[in-house]
Amino acid sequence: MFENIPQSIIGFIITGLFIWQFTPIAKHIGLVDKPGGHKVHQGLIPVIGGIAIFTGILGALVLLNLPWTQMNSIMFAGLMVLIVGVLDDKFYLSSTVRFTTQIGAALIIITGDNTLLLNLGHLVSENTFHLGGWAIPLTIFATVGVINAFNMTDGLDGLAGGLSIVTLSAITVLLSLNGTANSYFIIPLVFIAAISGFLMFNLRTPWLHKAKIYMGNGGSMLLGILLAWLLIKFSQGPTRAFDPIIALWIFAIPLLDTVSIMLRRILNDKSPFSADREHLHHLFLALGFSVGQSVSLVITIAATLAFIGIICSYFHATEHLLFFTFLSLFVLYFWGIDKTWKALARQKVITLNVTGGTDNSIISPLKREKYKD
Repeated sequence: MFENIPQSIIGFIITGLFIWQFTPIAKHIGLVDKPGGHKVHQGLIPVIGGIAIFTGILGALVLLNLPWTQMNSIMFAGLMVLIVGVLDDKFYLSSTVRFTTQIGAALIIITGDNTLLLNLGHLVSENTFHLGGWAIPLTIFATVGVINAFNMTDGLDGLAGGLSIVTLSAITVLLSLNGTANSYFIIPLVFIAAISGFLMFNLRTPWLHKAKIYMGNGGSMLLGILLAWLLIKFSQGPTRAFDPIIALWIFAIPLLDTVSIMLRRILNDKSPFSADREHLHHLFLALGFSVGQSVSLVITIAATLAFIGIICSYFHATEHLLFFTFLSLFVLYFWGIDKTWKALARQKVITLNVTGGTDNSIISPLKREKYKD
């Protein structure tokens, strides 16, 4: 694995160079996020993160001369959702277009790469839970679900990119621990390098007070399909590096947050796809944390859960025990978030200042909104 790290850095370089060169072009052609309405950030912010990440990955794959048989389907599917996402950033496409595109992308990785959910492991007992004829529809459902769950995490500068690196890093470690063929190590490492190049211009740091570019719907949909592909690919078949239940732990925060917020909407007699500001990162902002602190807290929680998944995989923990533990975690998460929001509402201390981020489900997209420190 370690010998692949210097090679993968080329993705970081290409992504950074692309952003540096393409930023003025993006402003010129209007591929930007404009202030107005709920958007109170200053200036025109290029929405080119997705294009930059894809360019970094593609450039690295070409220059490293990696076998295209491993990547052609996912790159085509990624390009497909990226193009539609960029068009959505520019022209605000209908949810039907985005939804149809995501299903099409899922079918591409199923038919072109044979990436398919065949079983869910020992989910509820010692017997393997085979999907049989449900394999294709559930793979499509899972892929579209991951894309949109991840899309909803793009709510603060650096958050979506940071969460994707947590999951990708966990996959890389699991590949190493389980002795999967070395040829696969480079794939998540290249993804990490390209996303890191984007974060240099998006993540708030002492030397970057606010994001210079945004990921956009194109970027969040691209990362969503990449993560869905890896989670399915390495939990199934001959390239299996971890049990299917482990995928839930290393992708825990986007999954827990999305399912819980949709359930809260239903319980409040709202559409599960309606827009609100009750995600985990919104809660930290409401509690008085800054954008940078909120991002750090969410990523730390995600990394902790991913670490638990890695440890459980390494020691071959019982799968159905892990599943019921995860269900218990969801109940605790849902209860804790719900109680905290209600307590804040009673105290009337919810004072969010809007300044960026997105919550773009396939049904009810929101305009980008950013939050001030």
